[in-house]
Amino acid sequence: MIKAFENVYEFILEEIKKDYLLPYQEELVCFTEADGFKRNLKELILKKQYDALSLIDLLHDLFAKYKDISNMDWLNYIYDYVLSLSFPEKVGRDFESSLTPLVIFFLNLLRRFCQLEIEYDESSFLYKYPISFLNEEEEKESKSLNEYLTFKDSFFNNWIYELMKLDLSLTNHNTLDHVVGVNHLSLNIARQLKDLGLPIDLGIVVGAGLGHDIGKYGVEDNDKDRVPYLHYYYTEKWFNEYNMPKTGHIATNHSTWDLELENLPLESLVLIYADFRVKNKRDEAGHKMHIYTLDEAYSVILNKLDNLDSKKERRYEKVYKKLKDFEDYIISLGVDTSLRKKSTKKVDPIPYSLIDGEEIVKNIKHFAIEHNINLMARLLEDASFDNLLEMARSEYNWRRLRQILQIFKEYSTYLTQKQKIVTLNFLTDLLFHREEDIRNEAAQLIGLLISQYDEEYRKEIPKSLKPDHKDTTSYQLLKELLDFILYPDHRVADSHIEWQYNLKTIIKSLFLKARVENYKEYSQLLLEYYQHYKSMAFTSQLYLAQTIKYIPLAYLKDEELNRLKDYILNQLDSSELEIRLTTLDIIDEIFSELKDKGGFLAALDSWIRNNLQISPYPSENYLKFKLARKLNMEEDILNILENNYKGVEENTSEIYLKNLKTATEWMDKKVNIDILYDQVKKSPKTFGLYTGMHFCNLLKVSAMEKVRNYAGHTLLHIFKFLSQEERNDIAIELLRALEMQNYQFTKYIPDYLGRLLLYLQPTELDEVIDDLEEKVRLSNTQIVFLLLKTIGVCIENYPEYAKRFDESKISNKRRLERLLGLLLNGMVSFNDEIKTEAFRIIGSQIFNSSKLSLEDKHNIFILIGKKILTLLPKKEDDEFVFLSNSSSLNSIYRFILDYELNYGSIRIKEHKRIAFFPGSFDPFSLSHKKIVTEIKEKGFEVYLAVDEFSWSKRTQPHRFRRDIINIAIAHERDVYLFPSQIPINISNDKDLSKLKSLFKNKELFIVVGTDVLVNASAYKKDGLINQFNHIVFDRKSIHSKDDDDYILEERLKNIRGKVLKLSLPPQYEDISSSQIRRSIDLNRDISNLIDPLAQRYIYRYGLYLNEPQYKFLVQTKTLETQVIDKIDHSTIEYLRGKLTHRIDEKALYELRDKLSPTIVLVRETKDNSILGFSTLYWVKSNMLYDEFENTNITEYFRQHAKGRMVLISGIYTKDNSYSSAEIILNESLTHCINTDYNYAIFKNCLTKYNEDFIKENLKHQGFIETPFIYNDCPIFMVDMNNPMTLNQDLENLLKPPFEGILEVNEVIGRTRKKLKEAISNLYPGELLISFNRNMIYSKLIEKICSTNQVPILQKKQSMLGPNICVPFGSILNGAVLPNTVTKTMHTEKVFNSSISDFTIQAYPNYLSLEEQTKVIKSFNRPVILVDDLLHKGYRLNVIVPLLREASISIKKIIVGILTGRGQEMGKVKNIPVDCAYFIPNLKLWFNESDLYPFIGGDMVEKDDFKDYLIPSVNLILPYVSPNFIKNTPTKNIYNLSETCLKNAIEIFEVIEGVYQDINGKNLIVKNLGEILISPRRPDLYKSIESILNLKPSSCLKRDLGHLERIKNLVFREVL
Repeated sequence: MIKAFENVYEFILEEIKKDYLLPYQEELVCFTEADGFKRNLKELILKKQYDALSLIDLLHDLFAKYKDISNMDWLNYIYDYVLSLSFPEKVGRDFESSLTPLVIFFLNLLRRFCQLEIEYDESSFLYKYPISFLNEEEEKESKSLNEYLTFKDSFFNNWIYELMKLDLSLTNHNTLDHVVGVNHLSLNIARQLKDLGLPIDLGIVVGAGLGHDIGKYGVEDNDKDRVPYLHYYYTEKWFNEYNMPKTGHIATNHSTWDLELENLPLESLVLIYADFRVKNKRDEAGHKMHIYTLDEAYSVILNKLDNLDSKKERRYEKVYKKLKDFEDYIISLGVDTSLRKKSTKKVDPIPYSLIDGEEIVKNIKHFAIEHNINLMARLLEDASFDNLLEMARSEYNWRRLRQILQIFKEYSTYLTQKQKIVTLNFLTDLLFHREEDIRNEAAQLIGLLISQYDEEYRKEIPKSLKPDHKDTTSYQLLKELLDFILYPDHRVADSHIEWQYNLKTIIKSLFLKARVENYKEYSQLLLEYYQHYKSMAFTSQLYLAQTIKYIPLAYLKDEELNRLKDYILNQLDSSELEIRLTTLDIIDEIFSELKDKGGFLAALDSWIRNNLQISPYPSENYLKFKLARKLNMEEDILNILENNYKGVEENTSEIYLKNLKTATEWMDKKVNIDILYDQVKKSPKTFGLYTGMHFCNLLKVSAMEKVRNYAGHTLLHIFKFLSQEERNDIAIELLRALEMQNYQFTKYIPDYLGRLLLYLQPTELDEVIDDLEEKVRLSNTQIVFLLLKTIGVCIENYPEYAKRFDESKISNKRRLERLLGLLLNGMVSFNDEIKTEAFRIIGSQIFNSSKLSLEDKHNIFILIGKKILTLLPKKEDDEFVFLSNSSSLNSIYRFILDYELNYGSIRIKEHKRIAFFPGSFDPFSLSHKKIVTEIKEKGFEVYLAVDEFSWSKRTQPHRFRRDIINIAIAHERDVYLFPSQIPINISNDKDLSKLKSLFKNKELFIVVGTDVLVNASAYKKDGLINQFNHIVFDRKSIHSKDDDDYILEERLKNIRGKVLKLSLPPQYEDISSSQIRRSIDLNRDISNLIDPLAQRYIYRYGLYLNEPQYKFLVQTKTLETQVIDKIDHSTIEYLRGKLTHRIDEKALYELRDKLSPTIVLVRETKDNSILGFSTLYWVKSNMLYDEFENTNITEYFRQHAKGRMVLISGIYTKDNSYSSAEIILNESLTHCINTDYNYAIFKNCLTKYNEDFIKENLKHQGFIETPFIYNDCPIFMVDMNNPMTLNQDLENLLKPPFEGILEVNEVIGRTRKKLKEAISNLYPGELLISFNRNMIYSKLIEKICSTNQVPILQKKQSMLGPNICVPFGSILNGAVLPNTVTKTMHTEKVFNSSISDFTIQAYPNYLSLEEQTKVIKSFNRPVILVDDLLHKGYRLNVIVPLLREASISIKKIIVGILTGRGQEMGKVKNIPVDCAYFIPNLKLWFNESDLYPFIGGDMVEKDDFKDYLIPSVNLILPYVSPNFIKNTPTKNIYNLSETCLKNAIEIFEVIEGVYQDINGKNLIVKNLGEILISPRRPDLYKSIESILNLKPSSCLKRDLGHLERIKNLVFREVL
């Protein structure tokens, strides 16, 4: 305490010295130096009395000298002073300026006291939960930094903390502890959420948390009993005063009742949650602030609520449930809500496919909350909202635009007034959209936004205050809109689009959503327009008249009703037929509302009596008669009016014809439809079918939406009068109509067809569903949209079907499952639009339907709840898909909440029998599907595990295989994909134990084919697999042997669990993956082998084209290098005996006498023949003259070469070829580099044979020709200090047969020479080593097999080594090594969009690197890592930590090329490293394929990438500036880029020709998967659709043209 005293006393002394206390300094010094003051101060600190009352007691003797009032009066004075800073209108007193310094001194000292309390008073709530602000780093990240800094300034400058401290001493209201508790809890949770990556603004959380109750101090004294209800108003007022609208909005809406709003931002949820939990707690000493658990807080609040009736309790239960769901959600992420943990650890969620029961409901809630949080973050931030609106403006696809508008509707509640204005302007433009659907959606939303524009103050407003009159109100917005529509500018008045028609939709939406208190002013405004209708054009009058039926007549006064009556009667006498018909029709529709309304019926009666004359228009006669009948007029009048229209009734054919004419007014057609309807009711057999077909025709072809919809509506009404056969005919007619091309007409059919289908007999309806199942899979996007919509309408009305037809509940339920399955099939479409629409129908239509009861929705949820979770993407890359899914999930969440509130928890039955079906499923066939359905029918929940353990097979990427399965099983209830992140190797007992633990207390069966039992290694040993129950189905493989049946019986005997045997029908037993692949290669229909939609998927992504089923076996070394450094007579004689061409034997004998003489010999291993050799030796600088006997030569080399020099005195090759010379030269040079030579000189002493190819190779590999000649051959030299390398890998990327076709190999050879020359020219005179695939493979096989302790020749009997070979680059990808388990780790270098940085990620469409690591772990073997090159180790730095984290032992790293830097990296990582070739100092390295577009490159990150053509960049011009090539003239880089593009064009032109010869068609980009293993596309092609049907060479010629555009710039720099 002494330290605390000294601290505060020193503070006082320093404060007294400040200028503002200058008039009081002498007195203050004297007062504070007195022993009594010090003693009293010490006593306060000792007793930990840091309150304002104790402080004023301490200072009172001093303060009383300047104003002689009591300590409490002083405290009130100071309190009022502080209060006046925030709420001046609340304070009635004046303040003496002379006392202000003393007040400030008191407040500063009180602030210091507060700090002492936080530091030293362990019993204080504030000690445990101190006030918290952002640190510097957090401030930088706040998107609302200006508001946050403003809040901090206002909080401290207005002494808000001290205000609450003063209030505590004066009133004993513990607002301070509550506010600080909320601040501490909310910021703690917000920080955790921020760490987890959620979109939360910590600045807003701090400001809202500390300021949420500030309004309590603004409430007037006469309203103090209403503080809990009024303080929200004053809180908003305070924040607005200081221009903090975002923070203020969150702070104001912190009531639990705000949860009744559908959607709230994350900051609001956190604040409401924290505020809910921080409450006073009664104990023996009274009330103390306490942070309750959520459940405890709920009980406390229920007990505190006044007037708690059942309705209010129900409301509270609903909002509490939302809060509880939010808490469950953040806890599921890893948030600690107890404040006990200091760090947040993200929790790995249970994969959706493995959850069941209540967990399904919980996870859908969490998924919906997550989407809602992310969407509200976009709406809260102005920039994100503007982007969303801009996306809508630029959207040309009207279906997507409609969905965006529905999202605006869903989330409109939380838009600010500014956002609403901007949105209204956009929507007004949409009234002119070409699509009626969009105009209608826009009109509805306009009405909604106007009705919600005036920010409804959801809390109580002080009675003494008049509402603010804002510049813009909903009334003004409505007036402006009515003026715009009814008095249009001539530029829009002449629009060909019937845009004014939507006025009635706007008015309908307005009154439907408006608050009752606004009915009056909206109605009065419309009455003003009714009064001045004559000033309008005819069309404006017509559409204004249509709004009559939406006015809420019950809220109009008599005078207003009379004005409306006068308007209606005037319109009945209009000279325009359409206006008269419209008015008569509306009167008919609202007749019941018009009763007893200002004598309207009497006036109507009088009008009819005065207009009994026959009209030339039948429809007008008909409507008059209908109204007269409703008015119960006299019989003679009714007879007159009936006779007026009777003649029309008999001439039905004329009505049919008239309705199909475009010249007939729509109101006339509408009335004609009513007439026809009456005829059907009277005589259905005579008129039923013909009238029904007529309405079908109107629905299909009528140019006017109003007529189509009314015809469809009436068709529904006449359906009950038709026979089953007639109903079936009409249904079939409309189903066919869906396939018409004119979508603007067909899009209206589903709304009616979906309901009409439910009038068909069960057998006929089931046949229709059969047809729908086929069409949904095979039709184009437009038709699928219509089918899905039809199905949605059908499901929405399905409960009516059980009432119409007597059938079993099981049959009824199965049909519902089939209908829902069609929507689930839509959710797995590879077309984003279809996928989104299918889920929109499920979420926003079915679960948001007013037609379906909560029980109906519950039954649907039970059927598809888990499926929804497993089929939805975890994260949507496409903004539109995200928006749509958010809206749909919100609808499902709303249903769950309502159901739980009314009926309790949703209980989903858990399956007790589980079938685990592993397989490569490459692809998933109808045979597999039949197995699944058979198992499912036996009561199992089936899990399909796409395994990665068939390491000898060349399977398609994991995602493609999973997608195909999903497509096939989406509609199958109780069938799910097993999660990829949990690999299960049935040969690994640990994996099997893990599998058991995932399905505790359930009966688990393994599903296998008989071929697996016979051949799989898991069953060859007595492992844990034999203890499992099994489901075994008959399956033969192409490798079946005669003794398989015996082996099968033995394997079955070994299984100690239950065994269920399954037999398939013959047509399914014969389906094999090889059969499917053959059919794909021949472009045949495979819909009888796999799911038809899966077939479309396979052809869409070019899968399985020319794909071998198994990886190729790199079985033997083809070449072997021998370095001979001891040369004697026998060596020379041996060579002489093996050579087929003459050499200079003298040169060989002279070699013996040289320094370090060496022969580098290359043999062909198949016959041990010599492919060729080179001779070389060391030449010291002081021996140059002895070697050349020419001082010019020796001087030249001394000037140009430094370091150890090697002289290559000759190269011999068996055949006269470029490639043989290349191999010998490369082997020689790599040997020289490894023996520390710095420069190489070539002087041909050995042979003239193959000399031309040798010279050509020397030039291509960087050698420069010196001015000197020896033996009629130029002398060459090269700098080997920092060589470049070229990996010749092009052949590796071609599929059969193209990799073996002579023309293709020849063009690769030609272009390779040009490429080597271009690379060599980057740094003339510096070495380029080009590595041959065969040489690298030969060396790697030997080293890997040696490490794995196995022979390099594959044995017939399996004898696998103990290790697993894991290639993680391009080398050995798709290969299997002899006697070695070989499993590729698929990696990819992925650049960001600016190509400024890259990361190492999983190769597209494969498992993540973490998941691939788990797969390798399941092999339970030490790892031999293999890569092309180890230099900077980008890939290795990612992979090694993953392997080590998974506790996988790394035996060795073996690479094709190893540098000195790479070698050191292995030592740092403590991993042995070996290589095929060692290059200590590497300047640059090139992969041949990476330089050619479409063939190779590095991936560029694309959020929306979903194709098999990987968006990639080749590091050449014009795609990117190759910055990695340094210190060379720009022209050299240009020339290299030009060479690469020209080479690629030349290669593709040859391949295109070969492809044309083989297939009889052009090779286009779309079909590149037929010739390339992993086709790519330049990322600069923004639209892949624009190039799919072009030849690759054509695309590259265009790119070459782009390169040539910058040629002048490049060569100008050179000049």
